Amino acid sequence: MGWKDGIWKWNIAPKFKCFWWLVIHNAILTWDNLSKRGIYGPSRCVLCSDDTEDINHLFVFCRFTKYIWSCLAHYYNFAWAWDDLPVRENFANWHRLQHQRLHFPILVCWIMWNNRNRIIFDHHKLSASTIIYQISQLYGLYPDKKHLKKRQSKILPQPDTWAQNIATFDGASQGGICGGGGTITLLDHRTIHYKVGLGAGTNTRAELLSLWALLTLARRLDCNELQVFGDSQVIVDWMNGKNVIKNAALNHWYQRTVCLRDTFAHITLEHFYREYNMATDSLSKDGINMEEGIMWYKDASNVDTGGWDILNNYTT
Repeated sequence: MGWKDGIWKWNIAPKFKCFWWLVIHNAILTWDNLSKRGIYGPSRCVLCSDDTEDINHLFVFCRFTKYIWSCLAHYYNFAWAWDDLPVRENFANWHRLQHQRLHFPILVCWIMWNNRNRIIFDHHKLSASTIIYQISQLYGLYPDKKHLKKRQSKILPQPDTWAQNIATFDGASQGGICGGGGTITLLDHRTIHYKVGLGAGTNTRAELLSLWALLTLARRLDCNELQVFGDSQVIVDWMNGKNVIKNAALNHWYQRTVCLRDTFAHITLEHFYREYNMATDSLSKDGINMEEGIMWYKDASNVDTGGWDILNNYTT
């Protein structure tokens, strides 16, 4: 059975299967297909403004799409990603080479299609980091066979089920220098990114101080209820009282973080795996190269909202 028939048996939602069937049959309503039906519009790709929009440009040749794919290939360590070929040929090659991630391009193109429509109908353009974050979360809902067999991960709730603000945090240490980063997605669907330099220390120290930074920022944003996700099982267990901290050097920061946590009206801390924490992982690595004790944050929901701001009076 070929991939064009086998797609209907894949473990993804029917809407993705129907969407991809339309894509491979050149039937989704890109500007070139709309013009064939007598509906005329801007015609140029709204993601890059470089060329006329058709299916192959939107999902393969668009400069913005290529950048998204390059980031995904780097993070997921693809030996082969998305090449400069028409969509059908690309997916046939993917089907042949990427046996554990057959549905991944479908999810990527779905997010890109939704972003394209958001720009046209809502005049709202998401940043590349937010799109990559959305892809990683969607992929978490439909993990490949390899990860599905090895472990079942806690993933972020669907946006339409949110009852409180959703946050992620991560810490990183390279050469003994620490950085932290994370995201806070508010109930109005704005996503705030932060990154912070954390000085010298271990990866565990970086994870703990990154959580402290997240909670500090959340209070500044007037978040009173928060659902937090992190990929450090050690920190999650410490904060949930499942393990006792035995590291005297970190006990001071642990106590401060617990006190800050207790200022929220409602807060939960849960574990999820790193492959679903891509945007946060990248932000924490950026923090390694930053000055110690300085936190930078920005609204990453829209590329037009400006650059990074400094959180005043934040020191470690």
